[in-house]
Amino acid sequence: MPHILAVSHFGQARRWLHLFATSAALAGCAATPPHVDYLSLADRPRQDNWVTYALTDSIIVIGAPGVSANDKPPPPIDLMPRTVHCQAIGVCDTQILALAAPTDFTGEVLAIAPRSHGLVTTTLAPTYQPDSLRLATLSVEAHDHRIELINAIGTIAKGVIGLGIGGAAAGAVAAAPQPVALQLPITLDLAAIKTAGAGAALPGNPGWRYTAKFLDDPARVGFLRREQRGEVHGAFVSSVCRPLRLTLNAQSASVTMTVTVADPDWLQTVPLPAKGSITAHALCGADVSADAVTSIGVDDLATAFFANVSAIHDASK
Repeated sequence: MPHILAVSHFGQARRWLHLFATSAALAGCAATPPHVDYLSLADRPRQDNWVTYALTDSIIVIGAPGVSANDKPPPPIDLMPRTVHCQAIGVCDTQILALAAPTDFTGEVLAIAPRSHGLVTTTLAPTYQPDSLRLATLSVEAHDHRIELINAIGTIAKGVIGLGIGGAAAGAVAAAPQPVALQLPITLDLAAIKTAGAGAALPGNPGWRYTAKFLDDPARVGFLRREQRGEVHGAFVSSVCRPLRLTLNAQSASVTMTVTVADPDWLQTVPLPAKGSITAHALCGADVSADAVTSIGVDDLATAFFANVSAIHDASK
């Protein structure tokens, strides 16, 4: 009997030694990554630890260059109503610009569900853009209960925020019976652009039509379709920035511009830190840092301008 007891204690000691060695090895490795699932909020009843958020969609505003007032920097585009006249391809009596302003994607609300992965738990703490479900920051912490140790990683992943202001190219003046009036500003939903097809009527401008074409191939580059969000478990997903060419036509007049938009149908990913913060850019892209984030990276003027674009667009519906 003492021999059997000694063998039993020896086996238990080996198990504890193996557990200790495993924990020690883990303590010397890189930080344990967090683990999350991406769901649609409509898929199932919400749990208390889910973080809900909206992907970023785009409102495109077309107008003339902004004018400074009271010694303040001018807005990118003048949002006051005005009429300009266009005579030929790219020939108007003022420059025409296009800019994409961020707005909530209304087709679906996503939920980030933190998951336990072995004995590793993930904690998320969001802040949101004003009056929006779009995330401003997301604090992340993966806690490893096997060793009770948190290691922060310092991965920096920067997305590019493209305002995509493109002016009309100048061209030779062609003979035209009368200049064609164009009422500015104009706002267009990206979702409506996708379904409009070629030659759609331009809002608020009888006789004018527009055509839109994306200039990239997100699938070839390697971005994910929104339907593939379930494949992501260790990264934050946001809308992809894409270049869009807009052409406005009326009789013999034509204006072409390029604008960068946030497209919620395509997703880009940035790694979740084991402990740190993700700061979402106003339009698309995000910064990841192990330190506390103190700035969103968009100045007050741009934020106020985006709010005005949304208000004008809502009023025009």
